[in-house]
Amino acid sequence: MFSKSDRDKKITLGEMRRNALNLNNGDQIAAERTMVDFVRQDARFNGLDPAKLVEKVRQCWSNGAQLDLEANELKPGQRSWADSKNY
Repeated sequence: MFSKSDRDKKITLGEMRRNALNLNNGDQIAAERTMVDFVRQDARFNGLDPAKLVEKVRQCWSNGAQLDLEANELKPGQRSWADSKNY
């Protein structure tokens, strides 16, 4: 669970999400703020924007999609399609 493999990172993100929800009594908004702090403390996620990563985890969790940790939209300074005003 603590290796740098994508599988272990995804497991860790799932645990972070679960712990953040438990700590915040199911409050999704507060849990996302807590999870951003968790991600910032884990050096394996350096190079990724914590807020964008947490948002993407939430989207994937709710839609049943696969999380791509190599996606450009997760890197700091990169814009995702959702950031565009032309959607």
